[in-house]
Amino acid sequence: MFIFAAGLALGAGALIGTEWGRIERAAEADIKAVLGADHVSMTAQNDGMLGTMLGQVESVTIEASGFEVDGMPLFTDPELSQRGKMRRLEIVLKDFVIRDLPVIELRCDIPDNRFALGLLREGKVRLTKSGEGVGSVVIDEQGLKRYILARFKVAESIDIKLDKYKLFVKGTAALAMIRRNFEIICDLAIEDKRRLIIANPITFIEGKRIRDGSDSALLRAFNPVLDLDRDLGLHGAFDMETILIKGGIATINGKARIPVRPTNPLEQLTGK
Repeated sequence: MFIFAAGLALGAGALIGTEWGRIERAAEADIKAVLGADHVSMTAQNDGMLGTMLGQVESVTIEASGFEVDGMPLFTDPELSQRGKMRRLEIVLKDFVIRDLPVIELRCDIPDNRFALGLLREGKVRLTKSGEGVGSVVIDEQGLKRYILARFKVAESIDIKLDKYKLFVKGTAALAMIRRNFEIICDLAIEDKRRLIIANPITFIEGKRIRDGSDSALLRAFNPVLDLDRDLGLHGAFDMETILIKGGIATINGKARIPVRPTNPLEQLTGK
């Protein structure tokens, strides 16, 4: 009797292993279709034979690169089944563009997730609940320059430098129909967890340092530099906590989660 039961368990384990490989390949294709990425890989560590049968997954790692999206690509759908349990979701995205902002790398590690088990068995990744974890985003000077030129029509030309914990901006702007050469040396500060703003600016217009507040129109034109929800359509997926600027790179660290899918198509498009 024991030998028979052991043989049955081994056979079930082999079947589950084969099935799990099929699910991973189908899920990779599903994520690739969502992102339109050049490269996608999804690996999952199951929670043993019993855990797998009960819909419990130890961890899932999604890696992708070389794609462009118009806003947050992944959402939770809480109205679907929450039978599947995923203890840890790791996402690593490299060399992609979200709206007008090129991103060197995004990483997040999110615990305590739920997913639609039946759909995963069909090879469809549908999260139904997200925990809150940690995340980081890395952007560089060229990416920020591309974003500013695309988003701020007042900027006719611009050069960006990220170094020594400061943002250095130099260029030409059209203010009140008048073209002016300007230079701003400033901090990038976090406001309300979702916005990057110019702080503590030292401003030069036509080579002259401005001390009387007459640079206010210029500073207003560029503030906030970045609103995660309005400009990138993240729907509350990321709360910024710290930013480090050094050697041409800005690294932003904070809290990460997968947001609930908006019910209004316009809301999904605008990020509001």
